[in-house]
Amino acid sequence: MRYWWVSLFLLIFLLEANATKKQGLLFTYDDPIKASEDVFKEDSWNFVHPKVRPKKYAIAQEISEPLYVALCAKYKKCKDFPKPEILLSYVDTTGAFAKEVDGKPTQTNAIVLPLELIDTPDQLEFVLAHEMIHYFEEHGTQTTLGEQISAVKKQSYHDCLSYDQPYKLVEGNLVQLIGLVDELGHAPHIVSREAAIPLDGDLGKVLEKMILKNFKKENQCQETFTLFLELKSHNKKGNYLSASGNEFKEFKKKAHTCFESYQGNLLADVLVEEKLFLDLDPNLWPELDDAVKNDTLSEFNRLQTIRNIRYNEYTRLSRELSAPQLRYQSQEDIADIKAIEILIDLGHEKISNRLEYLLSDLPKIEQIRCRDDLKNKREPSYGPLNSVHHSECWRIWRAQKVEQRYRE
Repeated sequence: MRYWWVSLFLLIFLLEANATKKQGLLFTYDDPIKASEDVFKEDSWNFVHPKVRPKKYAIAQEISEPLYVALCAKYKKCKDFPKPEILLSYVDTTGAFAKEVDGKPTQTNAIVLPLELIDTPDQLEFVLAHEMIHYFEEHGTQTTLGEQISAVKKQSYHDCLSYDQPYKLVEGNLVQLIGLVDELGHAPHIVSREAAIPLDGDLGKVLEKMILKNFKKENQCQETFTLFLELKSHNKKGNYLSASGNEFKEFKKKAHTCFESYQGNLLADVLVEEKLFLDLDPNLWPELDDAVKNDTLSEFNRLQTIRNIRYNEYTRLSRELSAPQLRYQSQEDIADIKAIEILIDLGHEKISNRLEYLLSDLPKIEQIRCRDDLKNKREPSYGPLNSVHHSECWRIWRAQKVEQRYRE
């Protein structure tokens, strides 16, 4: 009995570990309540308690059982992957949950589904299969766009499963291209006749840091920052065009005064501090040094010059890569394709019909255009390159192609 306290400590540890445990690269939950505390956190009211809606949980479990068995037949590591812990949410939230363990993103067996999805069993089965693929593939450990993209290639003959060139096209500049699309193509811009600088992405960060770096030294910078936040709010609301040219001109005027009061090269200092654009190929960006070093330009105009350089590089890469045909497989593509294959193995047909729920949130005109494309077997718009999710209509079209190919 000399070391009774050691036994007591081990007993307490085992009791606490009963609800959650670290298993290899996987973090598993044995209790939905404990899982909900990690998943929902301060939004705990969104969690549907199993005792409140037991029948809904029973339906989800019933549909998940054959999916789990089918996946276990495909994945040898199934013995290390317990059945998913399904959590229902009052809000429209879907995902295979990952959490940080020992400073690293770690996949868990918690899968979140919206409560309303339970009322549409066909859609529920597809969404569950999709999320369970994420779980078995441990996609939650992949956090950056580069990690989430498994293959970047050029599509051939408008076939979503056939590609004619490998990833290392133009010596790996594709991820850089996607980053440029993110910065210059997809995010809204404040546009006027005199200037066009994105307020999101790296350049927006530089602009904001430039203002804040001189914030305390010049009252004009405080007014500039207020205007900057107002313009950014237009971006977030999606109606950035309501920011008139006059508003942007006023911002630019204040920014000039703010930047000119700085002793030294404000833009150069911020670029160094933020460690931005330091990894660029100097052979491709000769103008960048000129923009930073040229004291005849104002700080704001130098920033515009950098924006134009990056836009030109984006245009060059797009042309070189034939970007309209550029396709890549992300973790979302893998989950879609493998979910379709699993449902076919379970004897289901017309899987693409189960994805039509994706169209419900689209404007009516886009729904009509999509159905016309699908009816006439035309490839719909692929959507933005900088998103792991492609356009809703393209996902349905791809499901048709995958099902057709798989059955052949």
